[in-house]
Amino acid sequence: MDRLPNELLLSIGEYLDRPTRRALTGCCRQFHQLFEPLLYSTFTFSIRKPSHSIALGRHLWRRPDLARHCRHAKFNFICCCHSHSYANILDHALIEQMVNRICETHSEKAHWKEHLHSSCHDAWSAVLLTCLSHLRSLVFNGCDAVNFIPRILDKAALRQRPFHENVPFSFLQEVGLPSSLLIHYNFSAALFHFPAVRKIVAEGISDVAIENKRARRSALVGIRNPVCSITEIVVLSVRIPYSMSNWIAACNRLECFKVCTDMGLFGFDANTFRQCLLPSKDTLKSVTVVSFTFIDFRPGQPRNPIPGGIPFGSFKEFHTLERLTIPHSRLTRVHINGGNEPRQSLQDMLPSSLRFLGVIEDVGVSFVDLVPDLHTLVNVGTDLMPNLERIELMSLQKPEESVQRLVDALAMACETKGICLIYRPSLARMRDIFFA
Repeated sequence: MDRLPNELLLSIGEYLDRPTRRALTGCCRQFHQLFEPLLYSTFTFSIRKPSHSIALGRHLWRRPDLARHCRHAKFNFICCCHSHSYANILDHALIEQMVNRICETHSEKAHWKEHLHSSCHDAWSAVLLTCLSHLRSLVFNGCDAVNFIPRILDKAALRQRPFHENVPFSFLQEVGLPSSLLIHYNFSAALFHFPAVRKIVAEGISDVAIENKRARRSALVGIRNPVCSITEIVVLSVRIPYSMSNWIAACNRLECFKVCTDMGLFGFDANTFRQCLLPSKDTLKSVTVVSFTFIDFRPGQPRNPIPGGIPFGSFKEFHTLERLTIPHSRLTRVHINGGNEPRQSLQDMLPSSLRFLGVIEDVGVSFVDLVPDLHTLVNVGTDLMPNLERIELMSLQKPEESVQRLVDALAMACETKGICLIYRPSLARMRDIFFA
């Protein structure tokens, strides 16, 4: 193997697992030089192994050549905690060098020194983050109550030390915030100012203050980046969908928006949600709305209807929209228990740009009302109607005989118009819809 050209060895190394790469680095000097950088292409910085994490941060600070090879980094459950148990692995001269590079004022230096000397995981994570100039993806998992990481993100966005000489995170394309707690908008404000970020995947977003009373306010809250590059936002576990207004308003060319919200217990204000999306009406190409109710429901459970609500309303203003996936009750009014409220026709609500329409059956409500509306939509066929190419009807329920007959008739009408109709009853998981 050592006779193979370096280019081929590196290609092989890309497909090796981490233990194999580490073993090869110990074989000979050639393999060590080739494969050591690959060991740092992906790593997790975790509070569960504080000594290892601090050693990693110290090593990569001293070896910027290795830090530049990191493409994917994950920071797990970081918090501002103090411990003197790892004083033996700290290098005081190195800490002095770190604060001189990162900080601008004496008070700032003193604050960072105090936390670095006490092995604060938040501070060491922030220091490591300054070294990772070639990241492609970045994940902050459980980093709800941190202060130093947001400071570094703000510094990067504002081009302050240590980012005053080069454009920071110029390769970073995707950021994940898979937190089990609420992530405050302050934490994420800087992400909308990085030049290459295209996608944010988040869980538990809120505009309200988090429990940590000492959480600082980001200097970037309320400041809009006129050249924001983010085109896709995916949000899970949002109980208050209008709290996303800051995120959506921060994007100049948002194209894809997916949200999972609770439409039952916490309610769903469709009108407010629509107002949140309106700033992106000229750029949005894909919108997906899924409810906790649908994700958590399993076949065989009681079919309790969700609370009645007002549909989203007209999508006509979203004239670039090509894909729409939405619950039945948020597309058009659902009649529960014999209600007779007026229903708006689909052709009056959907834009002519629409190519794909996906409708999710509400728990406790069938497609009996919807299918005739779709039949009318398909048969209208004017220039003002959506030029649909595909319609999907999705449900966790077994197909009812009456619905199946209506769907069969709709399928024939769609076939004559060149539209692909897919009926997907008895789905195992609605998560497959959300992450499609």
